[in-house]
Amino acid sequence: MKKKIGLVFFAGILVLGLILTVAGQTGSKTATSDPPDGELTWHKYDKALEIAKEEDKYVIAYFTTAWCGYCKIMQKTTFKDPDVMALMLNDFVLAWTDGDSRNVLKVADKSGKVVDITERQLTKAFGVRGFPTFIFLKPDGTGIAPISGYWKAPQFKIALEYISTGSYEKMQFSEFSANYKG
Repeated sequence: MKKKIGLVFFAGILVLGLILTVAGQTGSKTATSDPPDGELTWHKYDKALEIAKEEDKYVIAYFTTAWCGYCKIMQKTTFKDPDVMALMLNDFVLAWTDGDSRNVLKVADKSGKVVDITERQLTKAFGVRGFPTFIFLKPDGTGIAPISGYWKAPQFKIALEYISTGSYEKMQFSEFSANYKG
């Protein structure tokens, strides 16, 4: 009898756990990371592409997650550096993409047809494997180059200038950074 009660109790706990798990997944789309507070203006990827075309600016597509430790460090340090901030504000449109989010974006596919895609699907489509990842884009949305990992302000500034000056069309990043006098 005790064995039967124990089995029923265990089965009840298992069912309750399953119900709570399903309810948690359907109750909200996902826990998303939020852009850092501050002077930088972040947009969702689809909106950033629209603005970039209008303003003829490069795009920094920043792929992050709520759990990314190095992302948080960059947001508190690198993104707060006055030189980095000036370059990001003046020369780029900033796109914030949460690699875990199921928020839907409206993005043109290769044929130009606008399709719905989640931030998570966009992250996979760009081949992002780790966070943070930054993908630099031309104003028309054409990819230039990705960089991944934690970047301190002086190195990130060099990467920003490499893109914003159009030097990526003339030389490799290693050559640009070796000759950088900023």
